Amino acid sequence: MSHQLESIKSAFTLTSNGMYKISSSLAVNLVADRIEQELLAQDMVIFNRIDHAKGALKIGLVMAPTELIIFGNPKMGSLLMRDNPTIAIDLPQKILITEEESKTYIYFNDPQFIAKRHALMGEEKAITHIHQVLVTSIYNAIAQ
Repeated sequence: MSHQLESIKSAFTLTSNGMYKISSSLAVNLVADRIEQELLAQDMVIFNRIDHAKGALKIGLVMAPTELIIFGNPKMGSLLMRDNPTIAIDLPQKILITEEESKTYIYFNDPQFIAKRHALMGEEKAITHIHQVLVTSIYNAIAQ
């Protein structure tokens, strides 16, 4: 693994519940736009983008800006599901961008955590690739 990728990965915090977290000074919608573009550049398919704050307003609730990007690579995901269909509960991948205390935070599930949860064996290369796409896309999106 390259030194640059290791440096990028060290900017993320792994939480106790299997999610990575990183902060940004950029607005939620800008970060979401940039992440979406980075994912598309990595040949990912964007299945959906949900603006939860906008949805909350429709029912009369106010919440902090919160967006969810649902994305994946159907070929890779299908191969993983063929190995263990239960991984479909965690696919496609998701990235959450939210505002907490006037700061933007980006969260995503640790691919290693997901692989362990579904007892995927022999898929280290695919899991590592997914992790690299996630950290690189997010890091590039929030770089100023």
